[in-house]
Amino acid sequence: MSIETVICTASNKSFSSLLVQLLQSIRTKPRGGEVAIGVLDLGLPADKRAEIDKFADHIVEPVWDFSFPLIVDGVPRTADEKFLANNRGYMAMTARPFLNDHFPGYKTYIWIDADCWLQDWTTMEWLIDGAADGSLCIVPEMDRSYVHTYDHGAMNRWFNKNIQAFFGKETARQMWNFPLLNSGVFALLGNSPLWTKWRAALSEGLHKATDFYAEQFGLNKVVYGENFPRKILPATCNWLVNRGQPLYDAENGLFVEPNPPYRPLGIVHLSGDSKSKVHSLRALRSNRILQTHLRYDPKRYDLKVKG
Repeated sequence: MSIETVICTASNKSFSSLLVQLLQSIRTKPRGGEVAIGVLDLGLPADKRAEIDKFADHIVEPVWDFSFPLIVDGVPRTADEKFLANNRGYMAMTARPFLNDHFPGYKTYIWIDADCWLQDWTTMEWLIDGAADGSLCIVPEMDRSYVHTYDHGAMNRWFNKNIQAFFGKETARQMWNFPLLNSGVFALLGNSPLWTKWRAALSEGLHKATDFYAEQFGLNKVVYGENFPRKILPATCNWLVNRGQPLYDAENGLFVEPNPPYRPLGIVHLSGDSKSKVHSLRALRSNRILQTHLRYDPKRYDLKVKG
């Protein structure tokens, strides 16, 4: 049986340990061999690359997919060789709209950020099914349990400020109340016209501001501005830990959403400062507090309990 789906990700040295754990979380699932894995090597140390090679079907060292100016204090200047050499990690964003070029030949492309890990394979099924008709299958930064849901519009104002910086006031006005689509996890067919449109929007945005979020806001601009077909998955399929701390279901050994019905998280996204710190989590249906990191760990048996 030919493999039609490739899961793509990227990492430099800083995220290499997290990347190994992401790949382990995929391959150790009973159906983990049903997909190919493609890794963009943005400066992996030799020992980590050797470890990653055990899981990945493709490891590609990309070059910059297009040129763009640096915007320093609002003034553009050429992105010199020193910047390009010292910021290869930025390719995790700029290479994202070019995945079907970097890993050609697949029907469906799934992107998962290196600081994520897969807890429930069902999310893979939903991503593939959601993209099957040509739609972008993606998760918005929106959930009843996320802290910014109750921030009196601060998140919307931040979204508006960034869209305006990249694409101007009119685009920002049109997208004022839309939820931000998070490009940390998504699925898209390899022949989708969205790839080309996204590339153009990213180039446009980078000519206004050199910013970490350029590709994500470029994707949002195209999807919302052109009403591109999209399938929206629940937040459990890309759970942003810094937006909402999960609960821990000790009986089943799973992280779950913090409100009923306590559905298991499909992909745990170690966003923000949640990557390495120890978290104090409430145990499901209990007043106990558990001290644990949230990284992938198939042997999570030694949780310390308070209360």
